[in-house]
Amino acid sequence: MTVTTPPFDIASELTFDRTVPRSLVHRAAVSEVFLTDAAATGENRFVVAAQLPRGHALYSDRLDDRYDPMILVEACRQASILISHQFYGVPKDWAFVFRKASVSVTDLAALQVGETPGRLVIRVEFEKRFHVEGYLTGAVGRYQTVLDGVPVGEFVGSLSFMPKQMFAEMRAAGRAAKNTPDQPYTSAAVPLPPARVARRDSKNVVIASTGTEHPDTTYEVVVDNNHPSLSDHKVDHVSGMLLTEACRQASVCAVLDTHSLPESSVGSPVRYDIQFLDFAEHELPVYCRLIDTAPTESGTGIVASFELVQGDVVIVRSQVEVG
Repeated sequence: MTVTTPPFDIASELTFDRTVPRSLVHRAAVSEVFLTDAAATGENRFVVAAQLPRGHALYSDRLDDRYDPMILVEACRQASILISHQFYGVPKDWAFVFRKASVSVTDLAALQVGETPGRLVIRVEFEKRFHVEGYLTGAVGRYQTVLDGVPVGEFVGSLSFMPKQMFAEMRAAGRAAKNTPDQPYTSAAVPLPPARVARRDSKNVVIASTGTEHPDTTYEVVVDNNHPSLSDHKVDHVSGMLLTEACRQASVCAVLDTHSLPESSVGSPVRYDIQFLDFAEHELPVYCRLIDTAPTESGTGIVASFELVQGDVVIVRSQVEVG
């Protein structure tokens, strides 16, 4: 008789007892760290554990009792940074620049918040890697997310890493080309009512009406540099997390204003594609401009396409499917 041993699954050995050091995921607040463990499973393959809080000032601010799909985005973002430091030796003081991301929720119902904090396992493969002088300077990663044993979504993202001095020189050249004002821009715009963006707390609303003749197609991004989640630590540009949330909110608002969703819909982002083309400067206003809305082929959702602009410069392009 032949006895076979089941393949060992490293993911089953991951722990959820404490968070990883906040410096390894570039967070200032421990409460904003979701990752708890990580392990290598093969060449350029990893598993990462995260505990999803049942209550969070931003990600629990929803009109339903499911986890916000955007918390999956943040968990994968943190995973990419952790893996880069822990397994590839990218120096902790290097700057990280996210280029693009594509997110799809495959099982929205499985994001239901339970009686205990959610256990998220992220299976990661760095499919492409770029090196300079032996250092990893960029990667394209694919992430499979499993919540409490159920697959819930997929994420593909690309990012670059560089020494702080190189980043500072790049930013100085970019800012000089834009001829930015000397003082930060201060907006008088009033954020939209929370319900219009599927939120409850006005402190989490990051878009406002422009008061123009097209108030439903252009929104001003409300930049709160003191927001505990979207601006967890100070950077020399408007944070990518805040811009991502602005596209999410603008898409939900535009879709709810112009389309009738199926009764089963909860007005939640179920697919999200975003590309960062430039940095958004603190000294200039950011506007979120609707390009188009269209039903999906299946008819179960609506896709909204946006650009984020500062003057004539396109900062971000995004497509969000709301379902």
